[in-house]
Amino acid sequence: MKLKKMSWRLVLMICLSPVAHVLAEECKPIEFFDGDLARAIRGPGSYCLQTDIKRKPAFDIHAGSLKSAAGESLLSMTFREPGVGGAGRVDLDLLGHRISSTAPNMLGVRSTRMVRNAHVHNGSIELVGGTSVGVSLLYAGTQGMPSSLDPAQPQYEDVPAPPSGSWGNTGNVVERLSIRAGGRGVVLGGDNNVVRDSTIEVDGPVAIFAYGKGTVIENNTIIVHGRGTGNYDAVIKLRDARGAIVRNNRIIHKGFGSAGTAINLLDSADVRIENNILEGIENVVRRVGASSVNERGTERR
Repeated sequence: MKLKKMSWRLVLMICLSPVAHVLAEECKPIEFFDGDLARAIRGPGSYCLQTDIKRKPAFDIHAGSLKSAAGESLLSMTFREPGVGGAGRVDLDLLGHRISSTAPNMLGVRSTRMVRNAHVHNGSIELVGGTSVGVSLLYAGTQGMPSSLDPAQPQYEDVPAPPSGSWGNTGNVVERLSIRAGGRGVVLGGDNNVVRDSTIEVDGPVAIFAYGKGTVIENNTIIVHGRGTGNYDAVIKLRDARGAIVRNNRIIHKGFGSAGTAINLLDSADVRIENNILEGIENVVRRVGASSVNERGTERR
């Protein structure tokens, strides 16, 4: 009996002592400059946000109007040397904080250049404007793809790519986020990316756009308020996504009428669509180009 008591006391002491914090991976606080502007993450490691970020429109006294913040990001990850992102992992823990902007058409969290193995999680993002994006994780290391063809650019989003090409392995993860955006919730480029356990709500017709093999989208609540007008518009758009999995999501259209399609596949073979719940959506999947799918367990409400 004494041994049992001693063992429990020892465990309790370890859990409550500073040693427990050392054993866990330490994170570097996100730094700020000019008050509320976050410095970019420029190398692998574990980072955490220790306060909310809120961006308001700034007034340009010379122009006599509000400054445009379109395309700027509230938090960014960028590595100057090619390949650095593959040497380590970037963990960005928002620690339950909120990233928001009332300046239109901004990006919440964005990666540029050669960032891979990024994990963005545990917080909320709120943006306004039709071209705003909650999380945009793209990769600049393509193989066998024309340099002029960039699916992240709207004019190339639905243009077929060479079947032998690759967008590069990224392995990025978006997890446990609450995203509310005027434009799109999540945009991912590269192979083996994941969106899971998140709530993603957008004013437009497309909540998630991803290109690359092995994409996984699971256990999310995905809400759109717009109805797509383009030929390939859908709540979830996938391209060049061989072996992708879309499962256990609740996909909802709120607004007038219904959304046309839940998932659009462009040149995406062997895709699995499993056990999703659709509300206010007419069609489960649209296949374009060399796409094939195994769809089962869809529930309509």
